[in-house]
Amino acid sequence: MIGLPKSASVMPVARHRARAPAMLRPWVDVRERSAGMSLLHATDPPSVDAAATLSPMSSVQLRGVALGQGRPKVIVPLVGTDLDGLLTTVADLTPVAADIVEWRADLLADCSVAAVLKGAARLREALGERPLLFTFRTRAEGGQQEITPEQYRELNLAVVASGLVDAVDVEHRVEPAAGDAVIAAARTAGVPVIGSVHDFTTTPPADELVEILAGIRQRGCAVAKAAVMPHSPADVLEVMVATRTMVTRYPGFPVLTMAMGGLGLITRLAPQLSGSCATFATVGAASAPGQIPVGELRPVMDLIDAHLPAPAIALIGLPGSGKSTVGPRLAERLGVPHRDVDQLLEQQQGRSITEIFATDGEAHFRELERDLTLELLAAPGVLSLGGGAPMTPAIAAALTGHQVVWLQVDPGTATSRIGSGHGRPLLAGEDPRARLERLLAERGPTYAGLATITVDTNRSSSQQVVDAVVAHLTDR
Repeated sequence: MIGLPKSASVMPVARHRARAPAMLRPWVDVRERSAGMSLLHATDPPSVDAAATLSPMSSVQLRGVALGQGRPKVIVPLVGTDLDGLLTTVADLTPVAADIVEWRADLLADCSVAAVLKGAARLREALGERPLLFTFRTRAEGGQQEITPEQYRELNLAVVASGLVDAVDVEHRVEPAAGDAVIAAARTAGVPVIGSVHDFTTTPPADELVEILAGIRQRGCAVAKAAVMPHSPADVLEVMVATRTMVTRYPGFPVLTMAMGGLGLITRLAPQLSGSCATFATVGAASAPGQIPVGELRPVMDLIDAHLPAPAIALIGLPGSGKSTVGPRLAERLGVPHRDVDQLLEQQQGRSITEIFATDGEAHFRELERDLTLELLAAPGVLSLGGGAPMTPAIAAALTGHQVVWLQVDPGTATSRIGSGHGRPLLAGEDPRARLERLLAERGPTYAGLATITVDTNRSSSQQVVDAVVAHLTDR
């Protein structure tokens, strides 16, 4: 049974079909200038001691790969006892569609800090821009060598400080002080941490697995990983349910899970069904039970993706951010339908939003808004959401796996656009700017956590905003 260290508190996005518009391509996690506006995709990972103020991350950027956005990524492990063998495997990777390479350093015959750093330098050069994940798996978690907590700490700190790797695996159950030291150093260096647990004997119940994964998140890791051993189909479902629960409860936070062995193969073949951000496949030897060659995995993932519904593009933001104006123009540009939740809701109810608020109250309106939004998210296209919609937990959870564009606007600019706020019940009866400032304080963190792309609209026309969004959608 997997346990928690003493120091720890307790959507899959389908790859676009061949006929699908470019909007389904994954994002890059960069800051760029386009059409006079700032585009930002990502939030910094939470600090180790800031569990109480954690907010979801949109993705984890590893060079050109955004882990947690777009299609689940394929990670290929490098396993070998000497550097020459590893470099030979790297050469074999050239034609392979592998997104990330994991180096299992515990398999080296010489695991001294000097030898590992030498190997990291050679691998970095050989891999070019392909991301490198460093992993030293302890024997307790299925690794090949014994290592003391101090040695584990020293080795990982040296690798993090070297700047040669793009991410580091830190075992959640390693001695807490050693693990926390590596997490803190990695955060300082800007190296994402994949916090991991491995159980080669059993599968915990879904609720226990969720507790463990949430604990990894709370420690400040950028990704939570769990690999467990199933003994029945029910065990496999426990893993998938736990994964789906995590991505629903913490929208935007990348979770990487798998059930090992032949019984758990479905979790490796179809990570997009549960919401896992990645899967492992082999080029040469496997590093864990159940891994299959990349060449066998990719066609299956392609087949599943081809039959999954395409994700929607959801526009979120304050009143006055331009959702209702940008939405139809963006949809026309992409050749897909546009739907405005507030407008459709008024048509369905035969009365205005203001009248619904006045007659039935905000709580009833939010229920109507929730039901309609969930229905509309089931179809592809551009969806303009009401400003408060993302604050409804069911809507926030449903946005996982969709492209979410936050149209940023300052309260002052929004006020000048909407005037007195007529027709907007939440702005009635008080100074619109003061109310918008409060709404931004309340909603901003949620917007940031859900957004896969953020566009500053303050000094941009609606056409410029559309141009910027399209440019970002088609960038990859």
